[in-house]
Amino acid sequence: FLDSLEPAEVCALTRYLSQEADSLRWGSSCSGTESPGWVFRDLWIELQRRAPDQTLCPLMPVVCAEASIDKCNFIRKACPAQAEQMYLDMKDLLRRRAYCLKRGGRRVPDISNLHFFLAGFSCKSVSGLACSKEGAGQCLISDGNAADFQTADTFSATVRIIKLHKPKLIALENVLGLRQQGQHLLCMQRLRKAGYAMSLWEVHTIRLGLPQDRKRLWFFGIHEDVLKAFNCSKDQWLKMAEHIMSRIMKYKQHQVAKLDSFLLGED
Repeated sequence: FLDSLEPAEVCALTRYLSQEADSLRWGSSCSGTESPGWVFRDLWIELQRRAPDQTLCPLMPVVCAEASIDKCNFIRKACPAQAEQMYLDMKDLLRRRAYCLKRGGRRVPDISNLHFFLAGFSCKSVSGLACSKEGAGQCLISDGNAADFQTADTFSATVRIIKLHKPKLIALENVLGLRQQGQHLLCMQRLRKAGYAMSLWEVHTIRLGLPQDRKRLWFFGIHEDVLKAFNCSKDQWLKMAEHIMSRIMKYKQHQVAKLDSFLLGED
């Protein structure tokens, strides 16, 4: 990501994170065992190396919610950036009080004033064999109450979290099967109604340097209030997002990692 930026853009980024931002607060829900923690850690290390005269604002992982106790245990043992609060159900983030796995006891989920929120809502209704089930192609169009419609249920919960807490930036991930009957467009519509300028990308992990044949849809959004604060229009932001993403893809597409070096490397 940093190598795809111009030197002036990197300088602007480090200047903002050292002089204007007090902290970077982020949270996640079903993020794939806290993937942002690993990314932010490496990004901060590299930014600090490139700008040794700047003191970057602290990273603050605030809250996370996973879907299984095994993932939560992995995060607690291995993740470099531990969230202050950890919950076993994304819907806990909507409750007034819920049991916190990290600190114990029932607590008020702290998800306010987030700079960044990442969520991987369930793909069970639209991936693999589920795609052939009757009604699967309409799982988001339904009311989400049926047992087979986990995708609608978790997406609705994600939108409610976003509407309630208004994080500045959002990133949501799902499988390509979400494109059945234009359901990805319905996702975009609901997120726009929640107050976000949205960008949709089909991302192939091989093109990001990973030894994995995995295509996914990514929904990126920025809250309209942030655009107003920076005097930036939706069209300007969408062009900027497309420009940056296209440069990242172009930079990485010839640098696919080998599986053995990826799994057995130093990091």
